[in-house]
Amino acid sequence: MTSFSLFPNPVGPGRVEIDGEDVSDRVAGVQVDAAIGQATVVTLHLQAGGVVEGDGIVQVANPSDVDDAAIICDFLANVDPALLEQEAFRRLGPGQMNTTASALAVLADLARGQ
Repeated sequence: MTSFSLFPNPVGPGRVEIDGEDVSDRVAGVQVDAAIGQATVVTLHLQAGGVVEGDGIVQVANPSDVDDAAIICDFLANVDPALLEQEAFRRLGPGQMNTTASALAVLADLARGQ
């Protein structure tokens, strides 16, 4: 078994540690499956490039098995609406009124971990 620690952040990037090593920069998403009487399985969805090493239960998520809508909905469910609105308004320049475009830019940055 491999130890893991997840430090989610409702807005912006969280942190993922495997055996004490921060692998957040290589992980696009994490799925945790836990059930009574069964080993907890952590599935890392890797970004392009990078290496994660360790011992434990390893699963590779086939991209064709991934429900994009579910991933997007999970991401959006973790965005604080008040913080999104605040950041969208903060980014507007003088005389700019397109809050939708600003909010989408904020969401894109959050999705990239910025």
